[in-house]
Amino acid sequence: MALWSGLDRDLEAVVKAARTRLAEAGIVFVDADIAGLFDLNGKVSFPLALHKPSADFPAYLKASGIEGVTLAEIAAQITSPDVKGAFGAILADTFGAAYDDAISVQRPALQKLYATYFRDNNLEGILFPTTLAPAVAIDTDKGS
Repeated sequence: MALWSGLDRDLEAVVKAARTRLAEAGIVFVDADIAGLFDLNGKVSFPLALHKPSADFPAYLKASGIEGVTLAEIAAQITSPDVKGAFGAILADTFGAAYDDAISVQRPALQKLYATYFRDNNLEGILFPTTLAPAVAIDTDKGS
């Protein structure tokens, strides 16, 4: 199953134990991959997640009564390399050109893919780990 592959060994043990407990409680599992999910999700997730903040952050700041703070100033204070990279894409509006297609074409296609998956497999839910690795401990002295 694609959503269960590549897991950290310790995390895999935890999520499999949770699945076992749910099965023992009467949950019936159906192992079925969602064909085309990763490709379609890629066409939706990054344009949504990395375009919208360029308008949403300023709107939030304004609605909150916060003045004199820009998105670029917020981004300049980020120390996490991953988050800093994401904000670089936001500031450059890297995915802006793909946004309209993501919202009007790809997102409805993704919603249809999920609806078909649920219908064809007679499902009420999907269980999968939301991350491949356990969270890193927070460094209380230096921050995360």
